[in-house]
Amino acid sequence: MVRYAYALVACLMLVTAGHAAERRVALVIGNSAYKQAPLANPGNDARAMAKVLRESGFTVTELRNLNQAGMRRAIRDFGDDIAKGGVGLFFFAGHGMQIRGRNFLIPVGSDIEREDEVEDQAVDARLVLEKMASAKNPLNIVILDACRNNPFISSFRSSVVGLAAMDAPAGTLVAFSTAPGQVAADGSGDNGLYTKHLVSYMREAGLKVEDVFKRVRAAVRQESGGRQTPWENTSLEADFYFKQIDPRILAEEKREREQAQKEAIDKAVQDALKRSGQQAAQDRAAVEREIARRVAAERAVAEKAATDRIAAMEKQLQVAMNRSVAPAAGAAPAPKEPVRLATAAPASAATGSAGAAPRYRAGDSWVYKVTDRDYTVVRERKSVLRVESVTDKEVRVRTGSKNYFLYNLEGDLLVNVPGDGVTRRFDPPIKVYAYPLEPGKSWQARYRTTRDDGKVFDNDRSTTVAGWEDVTVPAGTFKALKVSALTYYRRTDGGGAGKIIVNYWYAPEVKRAVKVEDVNIANSGVVQQDLTSELISYKLH
Repeated sequence: MVRYAYALVACLMLVTAGHAAERRVALVIGNSAYKQAPLANPGNDARAMAKVLRESGFTVTELRNLNQAGMRRAIRDFGDDIAKGGVGLFFFAGHGMQIRGRNFLIPVGSDIEREDEVEDQAVDARLVLEKMASAKNPLNIVILDACRNNPFISSFRSSVVGLAAMDAPAGTLVAFSTAPGQVAADGSGDNGLYTKHLVSYMREAGLKVEDVFKRVRAAVRQESGGRQTPWENTSLEADFYFKQIDPRILAEEKREREQAQKEAIDKAVQDALKRSGQQAAQDRAAVEREIARRVAAERAVAEKAATDRIAAMEKQLQVAMNRSVAPAAGAAPAPKEPVRLATAAPASAATGSAGAAPRYRAGDSWVYKVTDRDYTVVRERKSVLRVESVTDKEVRVRTGSKNYFLYNLEGDLLVNVPGDGVTRRFDPPIKVYAYPLEPGKSWQARYRTTRDDGKVFDNDRSTTVAGWEDVTVPAGTFKALKVSALTYYRRTDGGGAGKIIVNYWYAPEVKRAVKVEDVNIANSGVVQQDLTSELISYKLH
């Protein structure tokens, strides 16, 4: 009881001190009373959101059923307020729509009958981001629960639904109640499906803002049966908590756990002493060995699950192969049994080829869910790929502010700058796909990887097209060609060697793989990378 009282007092002290030190300002708007297609829940959503934000130390301006002038005035005042510093948060619940890739928030009282009237009578969502950029405050959050069905769609030329993806300026997180191009449920209870789960997780202490939205996404997907998937775009550079836990509480809890463990071991030793004084030392050692055995057993189960999955991938690759692949001179030794590449798709697979290399346009984009396995820990993150530029020689695909891929027009990989920021150049370029792709086609390549950190690798890569398969990912089910690649690599200075197994499922309609499995195994048997990427959404121009 004493420890509980201490924790409660300390938590209250942290909330008071944290909120005093960090200025927090929020604008909350809920529009329900539309002439066309009124909504049941945005007013309730705004009320619930304003309440939880006030609990989190925000100074909240809560407004409902605003016309266009009222929304513009509120956003202008909000921009002036956050320019004074601190954290800014904008929440809108109501009707929203996209027109030619731009998102518009619909005021109450708007008289929209034609698509070309939207820009004049609605509020461009970019106005909020522009106010935040002008304010230059360190951290901003934009939440749009505004992806309901477009009530004016029957009179529009375009049939595009939902909202379009928006880039997040530096220090900003933009959250949508569902993925780009999809619609969200208004909800059958007091709140919309998205806001109901969002306000619940915002009250959980100790969750970073990214973890809040991750948990909301899982809850909404489960309750909607997979029909609604919340989505975020973030460029945050600092941690933010709606409700933070006092580090003193965490330290006290850790001390109590350690003390409890020590007391348990000491009690076991004392019991052993009572049974036999001469066996005391042996009994204590036995207790400690049993604790170590249980910890090792739990880790072994997790490691075996990971290694079994990788072994299954290697076995599938070898079963599919029909000709030997030898490693490059000095590279990792080949397996005892010859590695062979498949030459035909299964009897049930589709026929036909994937044609010539795709032609990309600037603005084409793909969003993937990336699962990163690390034996006992599985992490999930989102990866956004966007075609930044296309010339008569090269295609640059941006994956982050400093990360990108560079391809030639045949789709061969020239340069890669991944998450570690180290540039990798390939000579000759890696032929990821040899167009036209068709079941049974295979090719080999030897190339050198030169890194900016001075490391140089020789590589021997063999690739085959196994055949057509139906692949289901978060973006849907696609007819895709499965392409398998096996690469042996060796550092030229003898610093390391191993192999990389990659399976791609290439869907021509998407112009990229809808799923990728990528495993890197060192000669020592250590798994250096184990990633699975699955397409969430895409946009082609």
